[in-house]
Amino acid sequence: MLSVCITAYNTDVSALVKKILTQANIANINIDILIGINTELKPSLTDKNITYLYSHELNSAKLKNKLAEKSKYEYILFLDADIEIKSDSFISFYVASIVQKQQIVFGGKINPAQKPNNKYLLAYKYSNITDALDIDIRRKKANNYFSSSNLLINKQLFSSIKFNEEFSKYGYSDEFLAFNILKQNITITQIDNPIITTSSTTNSNFLKNSLKEIDNLIYLEQNTNIDKNFIAEQNIIKQYNNNIAHKYLKFYSVIFPVTKFVLLNLSRNINLLEFLRLLYFSKKFQK
Repeated sequence: MLSVCITAYNTDVSALVKKILTQANIANINIDILIGINTELKPSLTDKNITYLYSHELNSAKLKNKLAEKSKYEYILFLDADIEIKSDSFISFYVASIVQKQQIVFGGKINPAQKPNNKYLLAYKYSNITDALDIDIRRKKANNYFSSSNLLINKQLFSSIKFNEEFSKYGYSDEFLAFNILKQNITITQIDNPIITTSSTTNSNFLKNSLKEIDNLIYLEQNTNIDKNFIAEQNIIKQYNNNIAHKYLKFYSVIFPVTKFVLLNLSRNINLLEFLRLLYFSKKFQK
């Protein structure tokens, strides 16, 4: 009935997998669990329903595609490794979606109730605005909210779209998959079955990854055959085309480091983050 694909890399997912197996047993369903790990990480959990795929030199898109190819069942549940399952009925909720023959289902995600200290606050605040959203908000614009961190999809449908392996760098892989789903006139079903994100990202690492996303978008636009309509739909492209940051570029050498310092050490303001991203993109894109 259900194949669970987890991109673990160097994360120990034994507690997560045990919970999934327990819930699958209670729901009385056939399940297989496929885990992508790095070669240096020895599996700490073995079971007849668990398969390990060693992911050495595989980027995230390739790894997820490989896991899906090796899956047994009609539906695939993609999960991140650095999560906890909130509900004791987590698997049962997805079984209900399978019985209803829903093509693609996003369960949502939430952040821990306790706010982290200032060192980790930027990623936490950004997530609360962009993706850790209440079910009522997600349902209003169902195809706008999507992540492979907690995604159920019909295997036949996934095989027709897959993750684009040109996304070898950081960012935009999920967004492009959602773009291709929308092109097929399929609506993503939003349900209240969230995961809890357990990873803690420092402000500096979060900003570094956020700027890597910008680099990747520029790379995709300039060096690949990615659908240009997808590129044009990205908010940062729209902002760039509206000349929002152009007037600041001549002062880039001063504004960028000062803004970065304030963002990382003083304000953790999301509007400031978006301005910094746009400024960075505008500088890199015009070269």
